[in-house]
Amino acid sequence: MVTIVYIPREFQELRKEVSNHPSLLSRLQELPPEVDVGDWIGCVAAYCEIMLDGAYSAEDMMKIAERCTERLRDRRTLIVSMFGGIIH
Repeated sequence: MVTIVYIPREFQELRKEVSNHPSLLSRLQELPPEVDVGDWIGCVAAYCEIMLDGAYSAEDMMKIAERCTERLRDRRTLIVSMFGGIIH
């Protein structure tokens, strides 16, 4: 039997953006493998300094994922080396 799981665009974009943040990735790798998506997003939100408290609907979780994605994009920095090159 095959199970098809729909993953909302907001979660896909967040997962893609997380891959650009090595320190966040190492924090997420410390989570147990059976962690649910709510706890995973909670860890990302904490890294993004987004305060969460309470129970959230699926729609709320998608909005939180969007907000985390925006924060992570804002945190990306360009580093200009002493030799004039740009490092992403």
